[in-house]
Amino acid sequence: MCSTKISSTPLLLLLLALLAAIAPSALAEVPPVAEFCSESNCAAPNPSVITNLNRRFTETFGPGPAKCGDNVCDISRGETCRTCPQDCGGACTTPAPTVRCRGRNQFALTFDDGPSEFTRQTVELLNREKIKATFFVNGYNVFRHGDLTKFAYESGHTIGSHTYSHRSLNDGHGQRDRKFTSLSYNHMLGELILNDEVIFNLIGRRPRIVRPPFLEFNAASMAFMETVGHTAVNINLDTDDWRVTSTDAVLANLRAVWASTGRAQPSWIHLQHDSLGYSMNALPQLIAFLRAQGVEFVTIDQCLGVPAYRGAGDSPFLAKRIEGHTIKGAQAGGNGSASGSATPTATPTSSTDLAASATASAAAAASVTPAVPTNGGAPDAAKGGAAGAQNNSAVGAMHPIDVTVMV
Repeated sequence: MCSTKISSTPLLLLLLALLAAIAPSALAEVPPVAEFCSESNCAAPNPSVITNLNRRFTETFGPGPAKCGDNVCDISRGETCRTCPQDCGGACTTPAPTVRCRGRNQFALTFDDGPSEFTRQTVELLNREKIKATFFVNGYNVFRHGDLTKFAYESGHTIGSHTYSHRSLNDGHGQRDRKFTSLSYNHMLGELILNDEVIFNLIGRRPRIVRPPFLEFNAASMAFMETVGHTAVNINLDTDDWRVTSTDAVLANLRAVWASTGRAQPSWIHLQHDSLGYSMNALPQLIAFLRAQGVEFVTIDQCLGVPAYRGAGDSPFLAKRIEGHTIKGAQAGGNGSASGSATPTATPTSSTDLAASATASAAAAASVTPAVPTNGGAPDAAKGGAAGAQNNSAVGAMHPIDVTVMV
């Protein structure tokens, strides 16, 4: 009589895979910047910044592991309105970023990828023109030109998040993403939550409005942003300034898109890059053209009708409609609520203050040649080009920042 021997190895591997898929994480940590940063020379904050974030995760959500159904929306361990709607305020309601303003004829000027050496001239022009705009900043750029972001904020412009290192919030995007082809939950958390913290350390406010890098997103990143209280916003009027290399070409792009589809829109959210000198040189004529069309210039929060920043007592981790339900902080020896653990203490007020807490890897920066200031160059095939960078004495010990042009 024949017998068949069945190996238990495949069944065991399958069982382990299933357990790994359903087992909640016991960790609540922001990963090191070097682990998720999409650029080769990413400036990182002092390790204490991440340590403090991790401590607040535990104070807010408890020691773990996450357990869907326990009335705790534990974003630190993967719970969102998509993965655990019963704890996180119900099913997600925002499948895609907003692309237009609520009011007719409103026009939101928005600038991505800063701050850069060209941000000051941009802010000064807007101030002279008495126009308020929005700057979506990357944390790793703030370490070089944080004083310019602060200048924009103090001039009355809105500061939004463009993630820490400009990594796509989709599962990669083909040839344009040079390092990553997928985005883990923890890396997405690091890009968004850490960028909020960097901005808070500079201006004392945490942004609520996010511009996804490359204008890319997926269901997971939209769910995360909705759960943590971010409003995602894209555009409906693109100057495509990264595709060209001259001021005249930027203006020609704007006029062409306005003639073809722009004028037909009830309102507009535009895109330029304050990392591109030639694009910022086009701004005076661009503003004159738009004024001739009779548009009403607004900031992105006015455009969307939502708060630009979290309130002083708001949770840094959860949407307002959810934060009151998260009670595990009291059980963990915290202060008993998600929002309470976020009470700010001293707020740095300059890029020098940022530099003082800037990076554990600063010593290695001495051997790296600083980026050379330029007025912007031709984009390469990877949606890039020389965006222009300038060393700042207050953060001169930082790693030079890759200045590839990005949306």
